Amino acid sequence: MFCIQILFVFLLLLFNNNDVYFQSEKLHGVNWQPDVSVYHIEDDKGEQAEIFAKKDNKGFLYWHRKLKTPVCLIGECKLIDIGIYWDLAGDFFGLEVYEEALTKTDHSEFTEKDYLRLIEILENDWSPLREYELSDLVEKPENGDPEVDGTSGATKKEIAAEAVVDAVYTTHTIWHLSHVGEKEQLVNLTINELNKDEELMTFLMQAPQIEHNSLFFLELFAKGELGQKDYLNSLVINSLGRDDKPKVKEVALKTLSKCNYSDNYFLQNIIDIYSGLPLTAKLQVLNEFKKVENLPEPLFLAIVHHLETQQEWYIIRVFEVMKNRDQYKDRLKGIASNLSHIDNPQLQSILSEYQKEI
Repeated sequence: MFCIQILFVFLLLLFNNNDVYFQSEKLHGVNWQPDVSVYHIEDDKGEQAEIFAKKDNKGFLYWHRKLKTPVCLIGECKLIDIGIYWDLAGDFFGLEVYEEALTKTDHSEFTEKDYLRLIEILENDWSPLREYELSDLVEKPENGDPEVDGTSGATKKEIAAEAVVDAVYTTHTIWHLSHVGEKEQLVNLTINELNKDEELMTFLMQAPQIEHNSLFFLELFAKGELGQKDYLNSLVINSLGRDDKPKVKEVALKTLSKCNYSDNYFLQNIIDIYSGLPLTAKLQVLNEFKKVENLPEPLFLAIVHHLETQQEWYIIRVFEVMKNRDQYKDRLKGIASNLSHIDNPQLQSILSEYQKEI
């Protein structure tokens, strides 16, 4: 135990750069480039807080905020001096404590175990701490006078497991500073940086960097918040092949309407992928193809290939997607005529209206 304590003190001294008392593990060895940009976000009190865009020496984008904030409810307060880091997706990345150690109810300093527990809690984006205000954390003592980061009353049982022992206020304060409202604002700042920094975008779209952020980027592309279609094409092709990551694959399908179909390599890959999908998945893809203004002829041919052999509900959806595509009206009319034998009132109604319109 004594050796562990000596090691912990050594590590604190080793990373004690610019008065850094504690630094979480992910920050160890990170070499930062000069700050990229300075922005402001709104803190929990509605006030403007300064935040820095940073890049490490590899080129990854992060966000950093330094602040001093009191930890207390009523009575004695203690000022903590900390720095919080987030990755480009707005997720908590690391913590630094400056000048002096964090302390607990009895004014004892955080141990190595306490810091590790704190980081574990901060890495949980959906901690139950999200649901509680500071005033809700403890059972109020009869005299109603809680001390610094603790109380003369007991911490509520449902909160005790979600906080560093005897440090519920400190845990709650730092967790809320790291999570509540920050992520959404940081994502917007990331979007701004990506859309103005082509070099950064190019770097992040390359493997293996994209492996860690593919879902984040796909969601931004799906919402139309990133405009580089060439990057999107390669990302979508790679993501559609990720059977081991169904969520990534699902979101990739939703981005198809945003892709660049003049890219022949991309187009052929999409045709091959579409042809191998089950009908239920094809329906989802058709919803995206409907939004593509100029549907390429090879893709049109893949969609209508052997259409007469498909299930009726799928045929109905194909004709809904193809409606008003004048460049294919003659071929569509011929396909509609070949389907006139199918005894399905809904399909025949659609085909009848379809033939009138084209």
